[in-house]
Amino acid sequence: MSILDIKKFRSNAGVLAEGSERIQNVRRSQSAYVAALIDSLRIQNESLLLYSLEKLQELKTPKFPILSISAHAALLALGAVTAAQFERAFLKSAQSGEAKSVADWFAENPRFIEALKLSSLPHKAWKTCFPRSYGKN
Repeated sequence: MSILDIKKFRSNAGVLAEGSERIQNVRRSQSAYVAALIDSLRIQNESLLLYSLEKLQELKTPKFPILSISAHAALLALGAVTAAQFERAFLKSAQSGEAKSVADWFAENPRFIEALKLSSLPHKAWKTCFPRSYGKN
């Protein structure tokens, strides 16, 4: 199952339930795939992520920035991390070599921008993750 398949089947509860089980067994090297899976579960059936809390805690490591931000977002939605913890994860991810992926993630998940203190974001984070505010597409 690819990232596009996951996004396409967001409304299919059976596929998402299977995805919840896959979170438990996936290798960390598949960070974009797992991030898409976590996001789909969070969007469609957040309660399925309750069964993966321990794994989400493991996956929030900054080693894989896109996976870190996705795991932090799921944990934030479940009340397992604070907005300040989410913001710190965002800042680390924004300063990584995967900042473009983080920008794309926020474009697909704009509700989490509310968790950021936008007035105190470093210039580089703004420029990299929110390029449209600088007139770039």
